[in-house]
Amino acid sequence: MKRMIVIALLLASVSPASSRRVVHIPTIGELCPGSAEWDKVATCIRRQSPFKLARDEVGVKLVQIAEGSRFAGLYIYTLDKQWKLQGEMRLYQAHDLLQFERVTMGKRTGFRLDVGTAMPSAISVDGETSMPAVFRYKLTSLCFVNSYCMQMNTACDVLVRGKAMYSFRGEVVHEGGKIKVVGDRSNTGAYCQQPELVGSD
Repeated sequence: MKRMIVIALLLASVSPASSRRVVHIPTIGELCPGSAEWDKVATCIRRQSPFKLARDEVGVKLVQIAEGSRFAGLYIYTLDKQWKLQGEMRLYQAHDLLQFERVTMGKRTGFRLDVGTAMPSAISVDGETSMPAVFRYKLTSLCFVNSYCMQMNTACDVLVRGKAMYSFRGEVVHEGGKIKVVGDRSNTGAYCQQPELVGSD
């Protein structure tokens, strides 16, 4: 009898507690998916966080929310009868927008985003001691129309005392129905790795 009471108490304590721990935090895409009028979209985003328009072109707006916000990153809105969130690149560290352009790869069209980031960190070469380092990345995101965004590392430097200990330079190519990041991987180490194959048609 005592054993049955203990089991019942354990089941009662585990089940409700575990379900209460699941908390869903809404995204910009869920809160501000779009509208027929840009002013309404902008008002919705502003309710969540201050932002600026990093690019404002005909039928395209690139929203930039600075680090420090839980919505930090870049958001592409396009106009086709109404404004719609086309893609996003979440970035919680300081970053610089390096490039934003339309791209066509195979039968798919979309946008390419390139941003640069740098952050202090530390690395260990022998697995025991660590040394200060600076990680510098060029991150590229391909956001295709009515699809999803693919993010990749197209450049990387791990700087120790101002010199690159590890590095990588890659180029995004589309060939044979596949999207790849090609480049010399001989000095990537454990910190600058990027798979060659990114996606396919």
